Amino acid sequence: MTEQQKAVITKEQARFLAHLELKSYAVKMDAIARANTELTFQSDYDREEFVKAVMADDWVIDTGHYLINVLAPLQEKGFITATTNNNPLSGEVVYTVTADVVKAALFTEEELGSIKALQPYVKTEFLIAEYDAIKRYGHVMDWLNEADQGPGTVEESEVASPEGLTVADSSSEEPTVHHAKANYRIK
Repeated sequence: MTEQQKAVITKEQARFLAHLELKSYAVKMDAIARANTELTFQSDYDREEFVKAVMADDWVIDTGHYLINVLAPLQEKGFITATTNNNPLSGEVVYTVTADVVKAALFTEEELGSIKALQPYVKTEFLIAEYDAIKRYGHVMDWLNEADQGPGTVEESEVASPEGLTVADSSSEEPTVHHAKANYRIK
């Protein structure tokens, strides 16, 4: 199956399937029967996708969230993080870069279209779906078992950038990423 042909399921459904060995039809049928009583399906389409996922023992998870990897063209990890300014009156969000996928900010398509400072990075070469990022750079089981956070969750904490990596003024019209290997400016 190609990536586009894989069944699309929710994080809750993937969590349900995570510990099952879907090797025999008996186990697959049991999983589908249990899912009908233990899971909530939003529509018949969602139920059909779940059944396809179980039968193929292969799926993708669509959370509706994306991460921005500003160093993707350099084949490195440099995910945008979002922190709130310590001044509660301004509520200003500061964007920095981290190599840790767990600390990366999650963005919906709507947020990506509305945050002016991020516009240079709203391109396919920088965007990665949340599940794809976790599969590639993180630990899927830890991610499945963590409590779900709302979209665009912003933490109030200090974020360390990878060694040799800084981002120029976040309010700049043309953000620049400085890295030990290269300076990268998007226009």
